[in-house]
Amino acid sequence: MNKRSKIGLISGGVILTAAIIYFGLMPFDYKVRFKTNNTPWIIYHFIEINHESTQFIGQKENHLSFSSRPKDEATYHYVWHLAQDNEGKTKVEVNAVFTKNRFFEKIAMLFGESVQVKAIINELNSFNLKLSETSKDYRWEQPLQATLLGQTCLCASITSRIEDKANEMNKTISFLSSYLPKGKKPPPRLYINEIDLIAQTMRFDFCFPLEKGTLTNVDDNSLFITFKPKIFGEVTSFYGNYSQTHRGWYDYMAKYTNNLKPKLPIVEVFYDSPFGGIEQTKWKSEIYFSINKSNKR
Repeated sequence: MNKRSKIGLISGGVILTAAIIYFGLMPFDYKVRFKTNNTPWIIYHFIEINHESTQFIGQKENHLSFSSRPKDEATYHYVWHLAQDNEGKTKVEVNAVFTKNRFFEKIAMLFGESVQVKAIINELNSFNLKLSETSKDYRWEQPLQATLLGQTCLCASITSRIEDKANEMNKTISFLSSYLPKGKKPPPRLYINEIDLIAQTMRFDFCFPLEKGTLTNVDDNSLFITFKPKIFGEVTSFYGNYSQTHRGWYDYMAKYTNNLKPKLPIVEVFYDSPFGGIEQTKWKSEIYFSINKSNKR
């Protein structure tokens, strides 16, 4: 075999190997990377409520992985890897996998003509922009050590998706407050008893604190009077629409629990009313995070 034939054989082998890797062995078809100030669980929350479906893959400290399909007609799906760095920024790696015409799209990619790649770039740019814009609608303060005293409360127990929390509160608050003595309407509280971060669901008690002796009985089975124990922990003030207070949880988790679920209960106290004429970016709530494994009376 002459030298030219050897070179041709080697070149052919390299090309064949590269083609096998490119068309068959790579676990993704297109990759996008970017950084954001939003925490991993906020990103997951946005994807979970806006994409057609999500599938959780795994979680480590400061790292989440999951897959998603953006919409029914999409001819690709995403695999997301989110890792928070030491500066508090989240490194986002999105691996796109074609689910239709994969071979032809990969050929088109070589010439910069892939329709799916153009759709993916536009979609992820729009997503990143939305993340940046919505983060301007709320803010929270540095947590401080604090204690929320135990309190007898009139409550309703609610199970909902996390993003529906405020709607459930709005549907319940008038009925709940109608049992309070006239002129006695203290800031309502929300005691979060269970959170499923993957399914984005929660179970909570929506309550009004009661002054001693003001109410001893209710005639509706959906309501109950109970003593809520003291919370030892930390408090952070959140400013923004109450429907977004969970972003305060996610920020706290990112900074103080390595993105792991905080101890429960979490308690939110709401000081402003949507009907009080205050712009929503100034609505104040306080979020209490437990630091003990259990809180006793």
